[in-house]
Amino acid sequence: MTIVGAIILVVGFIAIINIFDLVGKSKKVIDVAKHSADVFQNPDMSDLEKEKAMQKNSIILFKYFFIIVAVCAIAVFAPLGVIWLVQLTGVTTVENVLHATFSWQFIVISSIFIIGITWLLRRKNV
Repeated sequence: MTIVGAIILVVGFIAIINIFDLVGKSKKVIDVAKHSADVFQNPDMSDLEKEKAMQKNSIILFKYFFIIVAVCAIAVFAPLGVIWLVQLTGVTTVENVLHATFSWQFIVISSIFIIGITWLLRRKNV
């Protein structure tokens, strides 16, 4: 059951990251940062226009910061909460699951599996 718990942690984390489109939100942060650099270097804009554009971008960046932090917290603590509930049944413990999750064997096997799945999905979409 410990290995199943470790799988729940990893799959739960990845699923939540995908459900909330964290990669897409991170790309939007990069886009806003690039736009801010363009605004800053734009000689056709007045200082007041640049300031207003930068303030707007900073609000957008703060919004994404809080969204990304919240999603990361959910992605970590939701699967961990499931394991904690399983611990209440006495089947396994959170400590055992975390120990298994951080073992080099589990990391290597899950990395190979994730890379394989990603490769297959990308190949299917091409």
